[in-house]
Amino acid sequence: MPIAWWLVVASVPLAYVAMMGWLWWGWLRLQPIRLSSGVSTQFTVVVPARNEAHNLSGCLESILAQDYPPHLFEIIVVDDHSEDATAQVAASFADRGVRVLSLATLAHAPCGKKAALREGVARASGSWIITTDADCVVPPLWLRHFDAAIREAPRVSVGSAVLLTGGSSMLTCFQQLDFLGTMGLTGAGIAQGGPYLANGASFAFDKAAFLSVGGYSGIDHLASGDDVLLLHKLARYCPGCVGWIKNARAAVYTFPQPNWRALWQQRRRWASKAHAYSDGRLAMVQVLVFGLSLQIVLGAAAAFMGWVPWEVCYVAFGAKAIVDSSWLWMLARHFGQSTSLSCLLPALVLHVIYVLVAGGSSFWQAPYIWKERLVR
Repeated sequence: MPIAWWLVVASVPLAYVAMMGWLWWGWLRLQPIRLSSGVSTQFTVVVPARNEAHNLSGCLESILAQDYPPHLFEIIVVDDHSEDATAQVAASFADRGVRVLSLATLAHAPCGKKAALREGVARASGSWIITTDADCVVPPLWLRHFDAAIREAPRVSVGSAVLLTGGSSMLTCFQQLDFLGTMGLTGAGIAQGGPYLANGASFAFDKAAFLSVGGYSGIDHLASGDDVLLLHKLARYCPGCVGWIKNARAAVYTFPQPNWRALWQQRRRWASKAHAYSDGRLAMVQVLVFGLSLQIVLGAAAAFMGWVPWEVCYVAFGAKAIVDSSWLWMLARHFGQSTSLSCLLPALVLHVIYVLVAGGSSFWQAPYIWKERLVR
């Protein structure tokens, strides 16, 4: 086949390799946060919760166990119309200083995660808000790392890694690697000045900046996006004031989805906000990853039919596999999750299909289930 044809075939894989090299450089540029003996930031930890009676206690215990002066942080749990004992579990921590707010008791009875966060922020006394989810466990030095990041440079928001607890199944292993890759993209992107990603399970923002950008106004019609879309607003409000903590001791842990159906519902929810991204660099990354995955699948199909040589598929998949393997190996070592590499090869194949299905779903705004609610 002509050289020009092969250059076209290799263009997307080469662009992907270049993009990953750029992100790798961003990760290397991202310096770990150094803790100091003194702290000064006053935090309000807001925990939105719906039907989390089985997880909330562990979450609150981990926050209360912070190596941080108790007078410098408070905890507000916002119950979002739970249908189990979430409110009662939260109330059992009242004698330890945890404040509980129930959306159902408010006159306008709002619902949804953004509504819960908005009401929590409105009642916060801290100058900084830090959010986590009710099914998460935070490390003892969590708040100290955020305090150090905030005092290190002018900031309006700071994030840290969110990782999954271990397991032996292919489903769990795949999710762990997917989270690791996303955390690397998050940290490297912020170090490079974009693309910007965030995870609401470990996300802090300046309360005054939140109010200045109008909070969730303009994005409150979406069920998801309380983290990424708010981050985009804050990044525009104060360019260069977004930080991320590159330290495994600041990583928050949560549970993987229990089955493939639950994983699909979760990723449908995440994909539903993609059309609202205002960060063009994030869109470029998504298009490139989707395009390479599409080339792999279409190339394999065309080669099977005898229309093109198998090298069309091999070049695309080989480039993605080599780069992604190196990337995930580095991140797994950094965050102490090397056991997740045991399923690396099948996960690389599965990821190609996942990207096409999840990416395609962002164009198909079908209803999905989230927290026992039908979201349209």
